[in-house]
Amino acid sequence: MQAFEVRGDTPGIRRERAMDKLDDALTVIASPRTGVISLSVTLRDPVLAQAVTQQLLDELNTFNLQSRQSQASAERKFVEQRLNELKDSLRAAEDRLQAFLTRNRDFENSPQLSFQQQRLSRDVSMQQEMVTSLAQSFEQARIEEVRDTPVITVVDKPELPVERDRRGLIKKGLLAILLGSVLGLGVAFAREGMVRSGRTGSAELQEFSELRREALDELRLRRRRSKAG
Repeated sequence: MQAFEVRGDTPGIRRERAMDKLDDALTVIASPRTGVISLSVTLRDPVLAQAVTQQLLDELNTFNLQSRQSQASAERKFVEQRLNELKDSLRAAEDRLQAFLTRNRDFENSPQLSFQQQRLSRDVSMQQEMVTSLAQSFEQARIEEVRDTPVITVVDKPELPVERDRRGLIKKGLLAILLGSVLGLGVAFAREGMVRSGRTGSAELQEFSELRREALDELRLRRRRSKAG
């Protein structure tokens, strides 16, 4: 807020105005083809511009890291709950198979009992596979929950500019030239029209002077706004 010299009746208003000015100073270009995002900050103070750019990258990485860890934490809790449920189901399936084998020691001699034993065994095997898979997912989620490696990769670190950015000056200069040209043409046409029509009375000259003064004041005001921006 000090760098932008914002003013306002309350801290909240000054903060909002500073955020608007900072937003205007940012330029973000995303390339969907390469996945690279270019970020630049244009301020009067080059050191401040570099510091703001680095702070933006740090905040972005912190946000992404916290989002990833929060997602991993939610996934870990879900997998942990589901894993406990499957362990109970596996234990129940094993108990059923054990009870069947205890009651039917010679089940091989009965086709019906053999089929029932195979079905109980398949149930146990399926429960075991699911428990093993979820146990691996649970361990992976625990790792992701505490992982603090950077989410984004910085290709080029924010650099301190060695010279002033001339793009803004060129834009403002072209705007001033355009306004000046329009004003000049307007004055020329007005004079020519007055000469041709012979309306050279004091009232017409005074009106023309007023219009000319207002146009010049408008041009000066726009130049001041361009310099202030």
